[in-house]
Amino acid sequence: MLKNHDVRGEEHLLADAALALWKLPISFTFVQDRLNRLYKAKLVEQGFVHAASSRVDHKRFEQALASVLTASLMTVSWPWLDSRIFSRRLLRMGHSTSPRVSRHPLNHLPLIILLFGSWESFWAAYHELDNASLDCDAIDFPRQVLIGQEAPDPKELLRASLIEKIHSGQSVSRAAELTGVAVATAMAWAASEGIQSPRRPKLLKPDVRSRLVLQLKRGVDKAVAASLVSISVATVTRVLLTEPGLHAQWSAARFIKAQKRSRKSWQTIRDAFPAASSNEWRRLDPAAYAWLYRNDRLWLQNSIQARSFPPTTSTQRRDWHQRDASLAQAVRVAALDWYMSNSGTHLTIGILCAAVKGLRQKMSALPKLPLTRKAIQEACADHRSAASTSQREFSTSESSF
Repeated sequence: MLKNHDVRGEEHLLADAALALWKLPISFTFVQDRLNRLYKAKLVEQGFVHAASSRVDHKRFEQALASVLTASLMTVSWPWLDSRIFSRRLLRMGHSTSPRVSRHPLNHLPLIILLFGSWESFWAAYHELDNASLDCDAIDFPRQVLIGQEAPDPKELLRASLIEKIHSGQSVSRAAELTGVAVATAMAWAASEGIQSPRRPKLLKPDVRSRLVLQLKRGVDKAVAASLVSISVATVTRVLLTEPGLHAQWSAARFIKAQKRSRKSWQTIRDAFPAASSNEWRRLDPAAYAWLYRNDRLWLQNSIQARSFPPTTSTQRRDWHQRDASLAQAVRVAALDWYMSNSGTHLTIGILCAAVKGLRQKMSALPKLPLTRKAIQEACADHRSAASTSQREFSTSESSF
């Protein structure tokens, strides 16, 4: 970090860095992986990031960055520049697992001056950096773990290290300090292993805590429990995570309450509308359906399958042969009447449909009515032959009756 620089000197350092960056060849590009590794190493080296846990000292980094921005007159040129937001952005470029890629020089130059002191130091460190030898993971894995095996999760290593320190006699706060994690995180990890952390009640007195634990065991919502004992939701969350076994009991109680509520709502809808489809039930209470589908699907499927369907009405099978014969006879009668009354004119299908009741609706079903189709073809043929044919067929049909 920069020390003992006057305002003019730091202003010139930033200007020199910008000029050196401008003088680079147009074809030059930084290797992003190498740049990220270099930033991470410097952040750890100067104490802004904890080496083991990757925990960031935001306050210290923000103060150091604010001094650089003020000395370089960037806050004068850009009075809207918020050092707190800007520090979060720069820290993302040196993130331990997912670094942020930025190509804007104003994001890199202040960070370079802050971490390296000058462009020359940064440029030398960038070229001397050996990607193979730089420990960018910030965790010293045991050699027997790294050889022939996949590296374990760093969080699990920290957790195991913390639990080991507590078992060796260290206090939770001391173990958290040595491991590099927050005390609240250390208490939560210890509670997951069944280790009770010592309490120093301030606002949360023993009687208040006992009432809170009782409410949480019943599955009461965190906000409701906080209002019942007049504490914050954050305190309720901390109690949930630091009391051994409490979070599991609270989750189980909430699951049972949600299950009873969703089942009751679904059964009420199903009983109120027994003839409705399952999709219609779903639209009446989509929240209950969604919860049951995700968490109690077997019960939901059995509930839908066990529904009582209304009795189906049996419909008589249509006699297409009888219908074909009756309709064909009606077409012949209508054609004969037409030719008797309208001599010399041509009969059309439209006239037949208007004269024969139900013929228009049956035109789409003519493949099932061969006699009717033949009668229509003959009726709409030449009117003289059609008239004689219709009269002959009509006389034959009358004699058959």
